[in-house]
Amino acid sequence: MIARLLGRAGQGQVVVGLTHPHLVTEFHRSFLALFRRRHLAVRARGGTGHSPKLYPDSALLDTPGRARQFSLAASAALIGLQYRPMDKTSDEQPGANPGDDESRRFLFEEADIRGETVRLMRAFRSITTIHQYAPGVRRMLGEILAAAVLLRSTLKFEGKLVLQARSGGQIPLLMAECNTAGDVRGIARGAATATATRFDQLLGDGQLAITIDPLKGRRYQGIVPLSGDSLAHSLDGYFAQSEQLGTRIWLASDGHRAGGLLLQQLPPQLARDAEQRARQWEHACTLAATVEPRELLELPARELAHRLYHQDSLRLFPGTPLRFHCSCSRERTRNALSALGSEEVQSLLQEMGVITMDCEFCNQQYRFAREDLQDILGPTLH
Repeated sequence: MIARLLGRAGQGQVVVGLTHPHLVTEFHRSFLALFRRRHLAVRARGGTGHSPKLYPDSALLDTPGRARQFSLAASAALIGLQYRPMDKTSDEQPGANPGDDESRRFLFEEADIRGETVRLMRAFRSITTIHQYAPGVRRMLGEILAAAVLLRSTLKFEGKLVLQARSGGQIPLLMAECNTAGDVRGIARGAATATATRFDQLLGDGQLAITIDPLKGRRYQGIVPLSGDSLAHSLDGYFAQSEQLGTRIWLASDGHRAGGLLLQQLPPQLARDAEQRARQWEHACTLAATVEPRELLELPARELAHRLYHQDSLRLFPGTPLRFHCSCSRERTRNALSALGSEEVQSLLQEMGVITMDCEFCNQQYRFAREDLQDILGPTLH
């Protein structure tokens, strides 16, 4: 029924009377998705929209006038839309565009809500060219990398955030990390024979560890079950069960690039009434839930924010560049050998002559001869 009504909406004005609560809710969600796309189609044809205002340190996204607010409790809606679907693109591997490999924050000017977008292309390709991953594994790796970037944006101090998924599925270990400088790295371990594409088959029966490692201070960790039908749902479940402010995440990856969107409530400042805050949060999440994977992967932050929230005033901040950078080093590798103890290192040298250690993240190789490890081995007895 809803599909038929929306189909007719593209042909002219349609008056729809809805009385059943479920139909009202579903119609509201579908209408919002259709309404925002119609608005953008008008802009693409040179309509009445105007360019966002620019400021030195941020940008204000706005549109003239205010879109009519359609309440979930409304029993009727008047629609007059000329709907044009998104242009289809080829299946060829996409090229780089402005805004790739960047995370960008935005704030709602009239609500205590912030958002963060992320797009990864060159950094993601640098990570996946090191290992030969199956398509399903590449997509999962892309999603967890995007999630790590989005969650890193919530840190209020310098450091890094690590996501590590361990499962009984076809990917025993999936890991991604991102630091406050925008360096990202990730790996899927033990997934050489993975063939599945579904989340429950790749990462079923497992747990997701979220580790926050500040440069100064104590590291701490939270653990959430891998549940639902996606990594994003698992993270949503974690935030829903915690006592933190409301947080929602949407993720996408096609194996060549990755993208995501995060919404998070802020402490009460603009709206202190609980009911008003709940309405604003529902409004922001309902619109965000209409986002499509292609939009997360293809659209720069400015355009994505405008597509979702053209009836709201948003302040868009400068982006943070992202790059693949491995934190391994010869010194850190040597420290790992030192932790083994002198007897174990001596045994390895006797067996191999030279100890060779490879970094799984970047394939960098480190070689240590006996003379390089003399302080670990201790003085030589004659």
